[in-house]
Amino acid sequence: MKKTLSFIVLSFIICAFCISFVACGVTADDKNGIQTYSITYQNAETDNPTQYTTNNKEIVLTSPTKQGYKFRGWFDPNDKQVTVIPENSKGDLLLSARWDLQYVVKEIDAGYKILGLLDDFDTTKDFDLVIPEEYDGKAITEIGAFAFGRLSHLKSIVIPDSVKIIGDRAFKNCNALSSVVIGQNVTSIGNYAFQGCSGLTSIIIPNSVTIIGVAAFHSCSSLTSLVLPVSITLIDSFAFDNCPNLPYIDYQGTVEQWNSIDIIISDLDYERHFVTVHCTDGILTPSDIKHKTGRPLDY
Repeated sequence: MKKTLSFIVLSFIICAFCISFVACGVTADDKNGIQTYSITYQNAETDNPTQYTTNNKEIVLTSPTKQGYKFRGWFDPNDKQVTVIPENSKGDLLLSARWDLQYVVKEIDAGYKILGLLDDFDTTKDFDLVIPEEYDGKAITEIGAFAFGRLSHLKSIVIPDSVKIIGDRAFKNCNALSSVVIGQNVTSIGNYAFQGCSGLTSIIIPNSVTIIGVAAFHSCSSLTSLVLPVSITLIDSFAFDNCPNLPYIDYQGTVEQWNSIDIIISDLDYERHFVTVHCTDGILTPSDIKHKTGRPLDY
């Protein structure tokens, strides 16, 4: 009888200990019937919440941003767009951001060429552009002719390293443009590419550019600083004409290297078409500059 009683007491103690142990592992939320679920986001950085509970109020999801793209929406694995997480929802969530390129593009052999902005892009207010390096898995290698010409509210542009060609008149008469970053693999700056960009104060041409086209920086009236690399092989007619505030060209090579550049000038008016050139080993005045006769300016 004593053994039986002892066994019963021992069993009771063990059960009580187990119940206490299990109770210690239950969260307050579990006790109250409240469950916590995770929210995982893909393809975007976001400040949206990463979890929610069954007693949450409705959660309105905010839209992320991505340079060069327009946000289309959050989508679940069933391809359903999600804008809110309703009250009393349950279950872990996986949401992927989808994006539309904000540019009109054309597929070419080397990748994609940018032709301009989408029609619904608001160009009536000041804006900046950062061109993405790729689209749909292929590199953006060219900015097409007149792609951004006459956008009077464009303030700055960043051209990625994937771009090799800046087309004719690509940024012509963007008179509010004050900052330009040219990627390290651009080889050609087209005719009239930055003509009339009167807000542009300085420009550094990367050591990949070989050709500067006709009137490429013509009438950049606020330009005060211009750096040219040793990679340049051709400077065409009127490239830096009518830049009254440009005191000199900062050339990163020697006088001999400068003299090896094909420089096209439409007449013998050196003072009009060129300013002093500062080389690493000397200074060239306009009358020192060797040239080839070129063609008249064609606007």
